[in-house]
Amino acid sequence: MNYKNDLVLSKINIEDYEMFSLDIFDTLLFRMCARPEDIFTKVGELAIDKFGDAFGYSSKTFREVRKLSEQKARKVYLNKNEINYDNIYEFMPFDGEIREYLKKIELEVEKENIFLNESVYSFIRECYSKGRKIILVSDMYLFREQIEDILKHTNLDLEMIHNIYVSSENNETKHNGNLFKLVLEDYSYVPSNRILHIGDNYYADFLQARENKMHAVYYPPIIEDYLSIYQLEEKISDECANNIRSLRKIVSHTAKYSGDDLALYKIGSEVYGPFYSAFAEWVVEQAIQKDIKKVLPLMREGMLLSTLIKKIVDDRKLDIVVTPTYISRKASYLPSIKELTEKHIDEVLKRENLILYDVFNLFLLPIENTEFEHYKYNTLGECHLIRSEEQSITQRLKNYFLQDEQFSSIKENIQKQKQYLKQYITEISGNESFITVDLGGNGTIQSNIDILFPNKAIHLFVYGTEKALEKIINGQKIFSWMGFENDFSKLNEIFARHTEVLEAITSIMEPGTDYYKRNEFGIVEPVKSLTNYSYDCFLKQEIIWNGIADFQQYFLKLSHKKIKLTSNELFNIVERFISYPTFKEVKSLQNFFFEDHVTYTSSRKLIEPYEKGKINNKDYYNFLSHQKKPKHEERILWPEGIVTLDNPLYFLDIIYGEDSKIFKHIVAIIKGINLKCYRSIAIYGAGEIGIQVYNILKYLDIKVTLFVDKNYKNIIREIPVCDMSGIPEDIDLIIIASVVYKEEIFNELSCYYKENANKPNILKLL
Repeated sequence: MNYKNDLVLSKINIEDYEMFSLDIFDTLLFRMCARPEDIFTKVGELAIDKFGDAFGYSSKTFREVRKLSEQKARKVYLNKNEINYDNIYEFMPFDGEIREYLKKIELEVEKENIFLNESVYSFIRECYSKGRKIILVSDMYLFREQIEDILKHTNLDLEMIHNIYVSSENNETKHNGNLFKLVLEDYSYVPSNRILHIGDNYYADFLQARENKMHAVYYPPIIEDYLSIYQLEEKISDECANNIRSLRKIVSHTAKYSGDDLALYKIGSEVYGPFYSAFAEWVVEQAIQKDIKKVLPLMREGMLLSTLIKKIVDDRKLDIVVTPTYISRKASYLPSIKELTEKHIDEVLKRENLILYDVFNLFLLPIENTEFEHYKYNTLGECHLIRSEEQSITQRLKNYFLQDEQFSSIKENIQKQKQYLKQYITEISGNESFITVDLGGNGTIQSNIDILFPNKAIHLFVYGTEKALEKIINGQKIFSWMGFENDFSKLNEIFARHTEVLEAITSIMEPGTDYYKRNEFGIVEPVKSLTNYSYDCFLKQEIIWNGIADFQQYFLKLSHKKIKLTSNELFNIVERFISYPTFKEVKSLQNFFFEDHVTYTSSRKLIEPYEKGKINNKDYYNFLSHQKKPKHEERILWPEGIVTLDNPLYFLDIIYGEDSKIFKHIVAIIKGINLKCYRSIAIYGAGEIGIQVYNILKYLDIKVTLFVDKNYKNIIREIPVCDMSGIPEDIDLIIIASVVYKEEIFNELSCYYKENANKPNILKLL
């Protein structure tokens, strides 16, 4: 990761400074857990494994014991500005071997669960190459030697670090500003305005550094508010991918995008990146275990999956060949027919949603210059109702296909396509055993392949339906990463009902495969259908794919950490995205197309403008319930997306409103206001309620200019805080975020603006 792509570091001009000071934890180093105390839970688990019942505590209880011991140490050693690691363990309720083990193993767990922020490290390397001094400054109870050991473990070159200041040894902190004073004393020959400090704590790293006349940059890549997707994931499941939580955030922080493009990139780096990177790892492990050297990801998502699988193969230097393979249910249909019968014609004509053009195309027959050309854009369902010469068009169509000339042509096409498809796959596989890779489903394509290549193929899915499971019983080798739909009900609910959402994002934006032909050199090539994708769609999908690729690149750098992720943790990431999408996610994806080239040509936007009209009287609950099992003609591809677009706060209200009446009330008021018509918004009250209001507006992509609060000097926010006299004239809406003092604040504001022609609107939320 290059710091020049980092949203913060890229704006720093190295030439302006002689020395750089950096915070360590959550700036230079990140943990592979949601919160620092999660390290203690892992320590507890190891202690239980070693000592069993003699340990006496559950891992979660140990975590609390460890936290309380630290709190007690801070109370007892009030005369010290900072405690150290030994002080904490003085108050741990363990003796002898257990205490010594815990003290040692906590450092080992900390070390094993730390990774280097490559973006900051590349910045350090650049500064060092230009002769700049680099120091590290940390408020931390660990000793310098222990921190150096952690840094060495990340392969950071300590030769580049001129000095390390740790509050535990210096007995001064960044938080009280005195650790910066110590730095300035030691480097008195460097003007303070030529020193830049970078860190993630707004008060300690930013304000206190500036208070000491140093320049400072606030660096918040892993800071998350309570409406972030990570908090939402925690709300809907106990199984969260916390091992990669920081990783997902830092990848997005190093994106070269902004605005709507950044929202697309984050869908790639924070949602699909983890999911498909882990799936690709599983595919490679399956190939190794089964000793298969040819992997054929099936198009159209096969292009993305091929890229990810190849990256792992190259990274591990494996002797595996990965080739994206053009195939579809449509292209494999004719080759799968052993002997054409009337039954095959009947089965196709039962598909009421097929248009006649697609029926002819499926059998590779021309519809032009036939009596059916006039109806080529009518569905079979419609043709059942249209009569000609006392027969329905469908019946006449069946009779037409059963005529000797047409029937023979179809049989001839079957034999040709069978021969061509077999040659096409053989040219790719080299007549060796091979693995196919697909998102999943019923296993129709896989069955068609097995007819031509008995006992040659193993098929890998992300998920499988019950029909795919039945095929296993019949002898097919199908393996599913996530399991099969009857393993747990949500699997089917998310993947089977939302296939179009998944495919619209991950299928390559090029046509599907219709059939095969031989070129002039005797090589078989896939013949592709037409496509309706716009150039804008191509560009947007490329951004998502870049996010996926960047996540995998970072993930592979941590392969030595052997990060363990369960399928349930990864499923939770996708479930949150599908079932509880954010407003920004839906807004950025609403014009994506899903094109169905399975057996017919169909193109729909993920969200059609008219679909919002299907929500009767804003009854979102019944709308979503109905969409679980709708009639085909009433089916909406992404009903949750429609709801979010119509009411961006609906799902937040459900998730957070149960726990907070205040949150529910804030949402109810904000929903009734057209906030977009205001140019500049201020929130009066910078406390807990004010932060809730701010986070809700941020979620809605509405900018807050500043907070207003009487105690503004004691309140630290990255958004400016002022008292009433500091409110700019261009503020046209002030939202009062207070319960107890709302009337008093309202009256004060009314008096303040009594003689002012530019009086803003004043809104009481509670």
